[in-house]
Formats: sequence, structure tokens, C-alpha cells
Amino acid sequence: MCVVGDDDQTIYQWRGSDVTNILTFENRYPGVTQMPLEENFRSSQGVVETARAFIEMNSARLPKAMKPTDAQAYEVGDLVALSFSSAVEEAKYVADTARALRGIAIRSDGGERGISWSDMAILLRSVKANGEPIVDALKAAGIPFLIHGMTNLFGTAEAEAARQIFYFMANRPGVDAHVLEGFWTGSALGIDQDHLRKAISNVAAARASLEEEDQKRWGLYSIQRLFLTFLEDAGLREERVPGGRGEVVF
Repeated sequence: MCVVGDDDQTIYQWRGSDVTNILTFENRYPGVTQMPLEENFRSSQGVVETARAFIEMNSARLPKAMKPTDAQAYEVGDLVALSFSSAVEEAKYVADTARALRGIAIRSDGGERGISWSDMAILLRSVKANGEPIVDALKAAGIPFLIHGMTNLFGTAEAEAARQIFYFMANRPGVDAHVLEGFWTGSALGIDQDHLRKAISNVAAARASLEEEDQKRWGLYSIQRLFLTFLEDAGLREERVPGGRGEVVF
């Protein structure tokens, strides 16, 4: 049996993953042979070395070190990794750097031109949570900007309707089949009401199965499968979502 895992990644914490499952695996099972996969083909040398220096500060991890393979082109200066004493100081650096870059000559479409504002992008984990200092710094520096991307994604009607499925499965007080139907109807996703009721009925059956003593239910139940089955039973399709919202919803 081969088990693959990465104790440096946290992308599954939202569904209850625990890094100790990997850290203690060798101690819990006899005859385990560990084979660290350290070569990184996806990222450049600068990204790998910067990420390695950062992640090695985490004490809860297995001893290993990412190594670049030169599969991606890299030149010194492609990446700058800095730390700042405050978000305001960081934002000022971003704005000052943008001003300094504007007009620098670059090769483009077989010719040469200066870098423009539209060539620059600032990527944020969350505009709502992290964007204010940068927006203020750009305004103070007289730099024009546009904000793109999803804002308040989990505050949308469809996200709230999805959340109610799991509240329903967990028997949260006040969330019954009628309430669940109301949230999905209110999300206005173009779902046929009969299909919606069928989907809710199947979710209710899945919830009831968790009360059974037969332990086989744990082999059949998973949050992802339950949710995808609900969407299939409800007949939700991107092209059926009204108002041109299908691409955003999906």
C-alpha cells in the first residue's frame, strides 16, 4: 500500500484534516518506508527557495527540503520576498515600487515600450480583509487602479443555500426540510421545484441513515459526494441559471 501526503499543505483543513495523521504514520504502522519527494518541477528556483525558508519555520513537519529542478526559467530579481513591520508600510512599498516601474522599457510584440499601469497587478488573498491599506496607498500616490474578482463570495444567496445543506445534515435547530427548500428557492438558480424537493428528500434519507447502527454507512457517506448528488438531483446546470449568473455561480 502506498500513502501519499504533504504535511506542509493545509488546503484540506476546511474539511477537518489533521497533520498528525502524516507526522505519526510511521509510528502507528510497522514496516513503513518513507520516501520524501523533494524535487519541485512546477516552480522556479526563486519560488522554491523562498517557500522553503518560510515553511521551515513550522516545527510540526517532517524533515525534508524542497529542491528546484531548473524546469522553470529563473533570473535573480524575478522574485522579491520582504517582511514589513505593518500593513501600512508594506502598502507604501507596493505603491512606491509601482511608481518606480512605470515607464521602464520592456520588449513587447517584437518592439519596445514602457511599462504602463495596466501591466501591473496586485494579488490579494482577500480584498475585503487585506485591501484597505493598499487601496489607501495607491490613492495617496495618485496611482489609478481597478478592483476585480469575487467579493463577499460566501455572502451570496447560493453559498448560503449550500451551507444550509450541512446545517440540515447536522440537525441544527431550526433547519428543517422546509427551511432548506426556502433557501434554495430564494437563491434563484433556475431549479425546478419538484427536482429540488426530490434532492432534499434524498438528503433527508442520507441524514436518517446516519442514525442506523450498520457501520457500513461510513463507507458510503462523504460531504463532497452528498453535495454533488444533491446538485445532480436538483438538476442544477450552469446554462439554466437566470440572469447570466451561471458562470459566476459555478
